[in-house]
Amino acid sequence: MFSTNAETQTQGFNHWSELRRRGFKGAVFDKDNTITVPYSLTPWPPLTPSLELCKSEFGPDVAIFSNSAGLHEYDPEGSKARALEEAIGIRVIRHSG
Repeated sequence: MFSTNAETQTQGFNHWSELRRRGFKGAVFDKDNTITVPYSLTPWPPLTPSLELCKSEFGPDVAIFSNSAGLHEYDPEGSKARALEEAIGIRVIRHSG
């Protein structure tokens, strides 16, 4: 997992093909304050090209893990997760904490 705060002070990470070459099978992104601002359904604009490259490299093996969307405590019906998936085109992991 990469954090835009800790790992990439630049505006995006673009070496997804190299990670695949080294054996990575996919990517999981944290949502709030990483790929989006809190409560937003759109990625931080400078990260959009990197997210698209990641999706093209790993296809369905890309996911978002959030402490709101997809978390049963805050999103019991999954409506926030579905809205995020539709907006960004990346599946959201459903979990209970």
